[in-house]
Amino acid sequence: MKATLFHNKIWRRIINLCYRFTFLNLVLFIDYWVSRWFYHQDTFESFSGSTTKNNPYLCIFSHFDINNIVDPYVIFYLQELARMDCDIIFVTTCPTLSLIERNKIAPYCKKIIIRQNRGRDFGAFKCGINNIDNLAEYQKIILANDSVYGPLQDLTEALNYGDNHQLDIWGTSDSLAGGYHIQSYFVIFGKKILTHPAFLQFWASVYYLGNRQNIINRYEIGMSKYFLNRGFKLGAVCRYADLQKAALTLPALQNKLDKKTRTRLKKQLNPTYFFWNVLISEYKFPFIKRDLLFHNLKNLDISDWKELVKKHSQFDVDLIQKHLSRLES
Repeated sequence: MKATLFHNKIWRRIINLCYRFTFLNLVLFIDYWVSRWFYHQDTFESFSGSTTKNNPYLCIFSHFDINNIVDPYVIFYLQELARMDCDIIFVTTCPTLSLIERNKIAPYCKKIIIRQNRGRDFGAFKCGINNIDNLAEYQKIILANDSVYGPLQDLTEALNYGDNHQLDIWGTSDSLAGGYHIQSYFVIFGKKILTHPAFLQFWASVYYLGNRQNIINRYEIGMSKYFLNRGFKLGAVCRYADLQKAALTLPALQNKLDKKTRTRLKKQLNPTYFFWNVLISEYKFPFIKRDLLFHNLKNLDISDWKELVKKHSQFDVDLIQKHLSRLES
């Protein structure tokens, strides 16, 4: 009798999992085709920035703010990108962005675009790329967004990392979750790939999806797969495989990790969440994720984030604290 009840319970779980998997796939499938049929064109307003300098690099920066402003931490990020000789196309999905707000960032931007909130970051990136008239003139293109605070460190090393390691696409971190991919909050494309037809072909295949998981699967993970399958070399300044190996073999490093992280080291974890502190203290990582500090959905110990950032960088933690306070109000 007990064996029969146990088997029935197992079968119910299997059926439930199959149902959930099938339902999720149906949601993702519908989202994809709805996007192809009804959201295949972008709607936006475009404004010129005030910078006239022609830089060797281009950054497409994806932005959203619930209060329709450009927060000071974002302005600092843009200043640092401009200092690194980047032309900046600022793409926001705020419904409105006043002239006052646009004037705050105009000195650092070539173009400011206000577009509908569809497709999240990859919709913004595609919009920015579609607004580049002189793509072949740039040495690198950077995709960045406001989901991180920073840069905590100078970005020179990250900017040049791919050149020094013969990479075509690189970022500050990668992940193995869902398949190998460069995490999309900061991605750099080198000159070789910018002049290859595959670059524009990929962006032509991007649709303005609505479902977050669909975007992650098809475009964040999918972008890395797309270019790997075409023979391009990808990498990251902080490789997850190296980070995981160090955490498994170096007790001193492991002891710095959250207890939850230490019990899951053999799994594929998001490094910007589970390894956030050692990335900053041991690897001079230039960013800390905004969601980690605001939502902390993994319930990690982040109590010493201020002290850690102050100790290992010159970044003004008040920029972070003020933004968090505004989100909480």
